[in-house]
Amino acid sequence: MGDVSAGGVEKLSEWRRPGGEAVGVAGRRVATRLRCGAVASIFAALVLAWAMPAAAQTALEDSIASRARPDYDPIGMVVGPRGSFLLFPKFTLSAEFTDNLFGDENDTVSDQAMVFEPEFKIQSDWVNHALTLAGKAVQTRYLEETGENTLDYNLDLTGRLDVLAGSSIDGGVTLARRHTGRGDPDDPGQSKPTLFHVATLTLSGVHNPDVILLRLDLKADRSDFRDVGVANNDDQDRLVLEARTRLGYEWVPGSTAFVEGTYNARDFREEVDDSGLVRSSDGWEILLGNTLDLSGVTFAELGLGYLRQVFDDPVPGGRALGPTEGFSFAGRTIWNATDLLTISGETRRTVNDTTIENAASALTSSFELKADYEMLENLIFDGTVNYKIESFDGIDREDTVLTLNFGARYLLGPNLVATAKYEFLDRTADDAGAVAGAVSGSFSTNTFRISITAQF
Repeated sequence: MGDVSAGGVEKLSEWRRPGGEAVGVAGRRVATRLRCGAVASIFAALVLAWAMPAAAQTALEDSIASRARPDYDPIGMVVGPRGSFLLFPKFTLSAEFTDNLFGDENDTVSDQAMVFEPEFKIQSDWVNHALTLAGKAVQTRYLEETGENTLDYNLDLTGRLDVLAGSSIDGGVTLARRHTGRGDPDDPGQSKPTLFHVATLTLSGVHNPDVILLRLDLKADRSDFRDVGVANNDDQDRLVLEARTRLGYEWVPGSTAFVEGTYNARDFREEVDDSGLVRSSDGWEILLGNTLDLSGVTFAELGLGYLRQVFDDPVPGGRALGPTEGFSFAGRTIWNATDLLTISGETRRTVNDTTIENAASALTSSFELKADYEMLENLIFDGTVNYKIESFDGIDREDTVLTLNFGARYLLGPNLVATAKYEFLDRTADDAGAVAGAVSGSFSTNTFRISITAQF
């Protein structure tokens, strides 16, 4: 598996299994690749042929979190040939306290940390087309538990090609390093956090000439997990290909009914994991729904449907997984209740991969409600409630995760911002002790953070 930090990311087409065996040698894997490749090729051709215009959500633009503040937004630095780019550098310094660093139910450990977050964005200032390069690093250094120190980073390149007036194609590439959080069910519980690299390619667009809507999204996502201690994290290495299309019809002004279909192919690097399970799979989802967008005040969307994830046949003598299937939903709403208050919500059910022994996947249902309040033009408060249910298919375990966030952001000027945040996280695992390989059960954590940001 390629090492991002040591030599860049290998080409997706060159990813091979240990021992030199190419991914997809077995007939079913080849068929999977051909199917997904054909879908991707057809969608890409349609994107190019139809020259899709971007669709703006005016309610989102008018929300408290997204609206422009000319007196407090950084103006950037003019750079590049003929001054055609703007550079926005930013640096954030934070002090953080947590009362349960390792996500343990009984033996809690508290610690303090300093968090350094340098970042930048270079974006074009062109009349047509757009190009943006952005990068960010997050270094967390603890006062006592120095083994928990982490350095995450990401580099994003995105662009928009304006083919015709009002028509565009969007794409991007992301390279990132992240870590598995303590208390996560897939955290192996070793002496150091698990690091992993991610490479992502995307292509998307929308075609909406009149009352007909066509949206296409393509994504290739590859994850490479590093081994920690005695834990073999190669079982989590995977390549995920996804193609999504939406067809809609505006049956009344501002209201669009749609049908959305998604296909994915998930190919794990290890054909058989350490417990003898084959985790590669193919899946699909169908959603029927409606979008409501009214006068920049209210945006609402809800889709209901069905999803199914089918796992590859087990090796001789191995155990079969899944399939994981069931009712699915996706929803989002933004309501600018007043000029000073925005209320938003989001809900989604997805199939997430897991390496918990005997578990096929985690059927995850998430519900979130957020409020942003602008007390003053330069003082914004926000609060978020997120409730998540993780049902592990194949074993008798269902986790519920409650997260509460409260924060305040004080804009001292266009170049200086002060923030304060509090987060409460509570995970309840109904039968974690009976699950082989489970290292995280029920626990709760309180985290406080104060930050100062310099931006230009």
